Amino acid sequence: MKTGTLYPLLQTLENNGYIAASLVLINGRDRNVYQITESVSDAELKAQIETIITQKPKCHHFGEINEPERTEHRGMSEIGG
Repeated sequence: MKTGTLYPLLQTLENNGYIAASLVLINGRDRNVYQITESVSDAELKAQIETIITQKPKCHHFGEINEPERTEHRGMSEIGG
């Protein structure tokens, strides 16, 4: 799993109700501990994880990452310059 994948995955799973997070003090530091919610089967959780991981990441303002920009470039003579 690539760096930067785990915590967004956990956040998405929590936001969609597949897991629940609890803040626990461990060795003097606050840590999130995650548990699968009772209403979710192992198969549902696995399918949701696979769906999230295989989706292309989206850049908030510019569409999909690594997708070539699809703008047309016109020369100055075409725009009256």
